[in-house]
Amino acid sequence: MDNLRNWFWKQWGSIKERLENMGKVWEKPWALEAVIYVTLFTVASLIIISWPDFPDWTGLDYRSAWDFVGLLIIPVALAIIGYYFSKTLKDNELKIAQDDREEDALQNYFDKMTELILWYDLRTAPKEGKEDVHNLARARTLSILRSFKGSEAAVHKRSVLEFLHESELIQGENPIVYLDGADLFEADLFEVNLSEANLSGANLRGARLFRPN
Repeated sequence: MDNLRNWFWKQWGSIKERLENMGKVWEKPWALEAVIYVTLFTVASLIIISWPDFPDWTGLDYRSAWDFVGLLIIPVALAIIGYYFSKTLKDNELKIAQDDREEDALQNYFDKMTELILWYDLRTAPKEGKEDVHNLARARTLSILRSFKGSEAAVHKRSVLEFLHESELIQGENPIVYLDGADLFEADLFEVNLSEANLSGANLRGARLFRPN
């Protein structure tokens, strides 16, 4: 039993080191779930081995039950921890993939909007007769803002607003690109220069707006 315990603690130390390298993993929900399941299994095991009498058909007594549980608890605990470790790795991979897709979509948005500015006079042409160009710019903007769902969504929304403001598309009472209905939920706009920007009608619920320029 001593050898098994030493082996367990050695394995646990190795796993814990790998988890710590991922950064604050113990703050994640899966870590709490793993601890709960291991604790419940341990409590159930202690109840079993402390049971006063085992039926004859089990062939167990106190000592054999303790040995059985001692052999079982180690692989079960490692299996539970391993499962949640693999789960968080998979979740992280999915988040990274989502962020990469959104980053590509953001760059594509910049390219398409730049084409409208340079080749279709989005910024300088009067709206009369250019409604299709202005409507396309607004549709692309609303669509890209709605698409941001990943861990970097707040920053991506910030980048869109910075681009629009620097391109002089959202300033004044009659902006080129209206943001009415734009999804700026939880956008990170802290210290972003949005002077004279028209954000009327935009969804700013939860946006970080403290001390904007």
